[in-house]
Amino acid sequence: PHWNMRYCVEAFFIFILEKRDTGFKAPLIPRFVEQRAGVRMGKVAAFYRQTDSFDIERLYPFRHMFPSFRVLPKSCWPTFGPGVSYSHAVEYETAFVDPTLYLPYLLETYSARGCKITLCDLTSLSEVTAMYPTASVVINCAGLGGGPLSRDTTMYPIRGALVHTRLLQMPHGWSAMIDADGDGTGLSSYIISRCSHMVVGGTEYTGDARTASDSMLYERIIQRAQQWLLPSVSEKDVQGSWTGLRPGRVEVRLEVEQQGIDTASLDRKACGGPIIHNYGHGGSGYTLSWGCALDVVSLAESCANEPSPTSPFEHAKL
Repeated sequence: PHWNMRYCVEAFFIFILEKRDTGFKAPLIPRFVEQRAGVRMGKVAAFYRQTDSFDIERLYPFRHMFPSFRVLPKSCWPTFGPGVSYSHAVEYETAFVDPTLYLPYLLETYSARGCKITLCDLTSLSEVTAMYPTASVVINCAGLGGGPLSRDTTMYPIRGALVHTRLLQMPHGWSAMIDADGDGTGLSSYIISRCSHMVVGGTEYTGDARTASDSMLYERIIQRAQQWLLPSVSEKDVQGSWTGLRPGRVEVRLEVEQQGIDTASLDRKACGGPIIHNYGHGGSGYTLSWGCALDVVSLAESCANEPSPTSPFEHAKL
């Protein structure tokens, strides 16, 4: 949807604004220009096999935003494994987030502003109000748990598996390589370079809630990446593996529910004030994060009749 694209644009601008002379200074947003924040610029190369799937207008409607975006000529393509035949490729520069640095940085920034985190098990949003009876608004951003907390039956798990390897050199100084089409069964290939390791993925198995380690699947991920992207990567480079669940939904739920409305679907009376839902981001959490966050702030301040922050999307007049 168009608003999903807007969220992507806003996050992109927030990640790179302080790296460029734009004059925009968003309030309350951390300075990602700091190296310890784990945000950096890098180039991506995405490869496509099927000619009928390569619609540049549909795939990259905001391609003019990306520095040095170009259709990559075949003369710049690296050598792939046997049997691999791509038809198109693009290259562009974008922001990369290293969660091993980024998440601790966000937590540090959050705590420095006097905010607190309480870990607990919840079965309903009314329990939040019981814990914080003076709260004027409840924000439901519980990921995969956001649906059950609000009795939303449209949520579903998306099983994702990936492998960490030692750092390897990618062609042309790329920070990421992507096989954009995948194999059609939920297994795709991508390689992302981080500060201390590489991420090799991955899977997207809709409705699969298994999180147990799967050594055979990890082997398939490495073997496919070796064939379709980077022949130099192998199982001897593996440093670790991981399986988790993405919070799937047909679309992101980002809206306000006022007290007394649709109380049959949610224990609103016990919750008291308005509830802002912000969940269902699938595998695009970092990409959608800041755009959604700005909308949440705007909704919360509207509930309190306070001015909302300027959006970088509006600032850019896109």
